[in-house]
Amino acid sequence: MRVLYVGKFDPYETGGTRRAYEVVRRLPKYGVEPYILDVRHVPGDYLTRIGALRSLKEHLVLAKSLDDIRKLNVDIVVATSESPSSVLTAYYLAKKLNKPWTVIMQLPIILRYTPASTEPILIDPLWLPQQVYTAYLLRKTVVLTVSEACIIESTIKPPRYIAIKPGVGIDFEKYQKVTVQSKPYDAVFMARLTPEKGIFDIIRIWRNVAKEIPDAKLVIAGRFKNMRVAGKFYDLVRKYGLERNITYLGYVPEEKKVILLKSAKLFVYPSKLDAFPIVVLEALACGLPIVAYDIPAIRCNYPYTIVSRVSKGDMEKLAKAIIEFLMGERGLRAISSLAIFFASKFTWDNVARAEAQVLSQLLLH
Repeated sequence: MRVLYVGKFDPYETGGTRRAYEVVRRLPKYGVEPYILDVRHVPGDYLTRIGALRSLKEHLVLAKSLDDIRKLNVDIVVATSESPSSVLTAYYLAKKLNKPWTVIMQLPIILRYTPASTEPILIDPLWLPQQVYTAYLLRKTVVLTVSEACIIESTIKPPRYIAIKPGVGIDFEKYQKVTVQSKPYDAVFMARLTPEKGIFDIIRIWRNVAKEIPDAKLVIAGRFKNMRVAGKFYDLVRKYGLERNITYLGYVPEEKKVILLKSAKLFVYPSKLDAFPIVVLEALACGLPIVAYDIPAIRCNYPYTIVSRVSKGDMEKLAKAIIEFLMGERGLRAISSLAIFFASKFTWDNVARAEAQVLSQLLLH
């Protein structure tokens, strides 16, 4: 089976681009010959600093590859995400090649927000027509998704979809090879540091934790979306007097991520918008209990026994759950073995195998 993948393939940009990278490189083991059309090869310019214009340029540039793609004789065209440029390009190429096509949804499409963000669409109004058209095109095929959370939270839901199980994975073995001698942090939060991931909520949550446990230590890792978000983060830390309670490490490379996770007792994840967060799997592979908001991305993918949850936005209850864990009212060790066993099922090889099976299923129908 020959498959043309359209999208981004970067293990360090986002969870979605990492998934595409990890899966495509393993597919040959499962009878799939993958070909890649990478949108990162589209050069930038002054206009493409505007997100919607860059997306349009990506589509126009990639669509010009048609003559070369014909020679590959692919069986199916796959957009690696719900990004407009990937979807529009995959649809256009499949139509010209007279081949089936599909999309792997990795985040919900929410029309009032710009992609992968809770920023209002008015910030970049040119996104709206692209998002609407993308949602329309998804109704023309059987959509694949990494999690049913994508469908639940989408403004316009595709009528036909298949959830890939497992939808995402981790390098499970590397988490078992690392040991640490102490846990200097009470909790860790790691993500792209954006409002929808809860970067401002976590500060207010930790203020409540510190009221009960004055020496409680939280470590945060990740890249800020922009300087405005970073500035507000530091302002809130100073406002609540949490300079001694919260440590920000910046971006932590993969080889040090495991050590950081295992240096904490608990993983806190107050994300408000997600699909199937890889970082939660990584924390579970380290044996950490999780405390998170009860959003579809958590509800659909993780059992209550290892991921405790409270209503989205209820920072007081989330702080209370953290305090209960840290004060020993809820056993940390009892959860650890369950967490590791659960995470062990989510390897990238298992994800690649599942994706290959689903693509074969699509071609048979």
